Amino acid sequence: SARVGWGGYETFWNATFGLAGSVIVSGTTSSNLPTTPGAAMGTAPVGASAAPFLASFSADLQQLTGLTWIGPNYASTVGGLTTLFDGTIVVAVSTIDGAVATVGATQTAGAGGTDVYHAHLSADLTSLIDTGYLGGTGYDFCFDVVADPSSPRAYLCGGSARATPPFPSLPGSTSKPGCMALRTM
Repeated sequence: SARVGWGGYETFWNATFGLAGSVIVSGTTSSNLPTTPGAAMGTAPVGASAAPFLASFSADLQQLTGLTWIGPNYASTVGGLTTLFDGTIVVAVSTIDGAVATVGATQTAGAGGTDVYHAHLSADLTSLIDTGYLGGTGYDFCFDVVADPSSPRAYLCGGSARATPPFPSLPGSTSKPGCMALRTM
């Protein structure tokens, strides 16, 4: 076990195993975390009050091997975290911050209320493969992210507090009630 804290208000939301048994955790913090060299997002979000982050630890939890911010300056929850078959990481955050830059996204901004911001990162947390938003004008949340063990696909499962379907359809993806299949490449 390891005790981790940076002097602010940290909350750890999810954990998954990465390559070679590493442990990846997601969380939110009010402190200015010391990101590791080459971090995908090395600068803290402006005005962060509950900023989401990913941290990677060695299998024995004794060494911090990677730490990066993952987008918005406020996350109500880090709804899900998973490792894909190639070792890359997918994370989803429920947020009211709809103005984070995106990479390769169909939905490039939040639409109002609470939206889901998702990010696909390299296994070492040094590069963003793609990022974007899912949601409409209501309150949309992600509760889990599940990897398909046989394909480069992650499923973001969530809900919405509005009558229309919670997640828009993306090219090359498969929508199911309460679930969005997000193709990650």
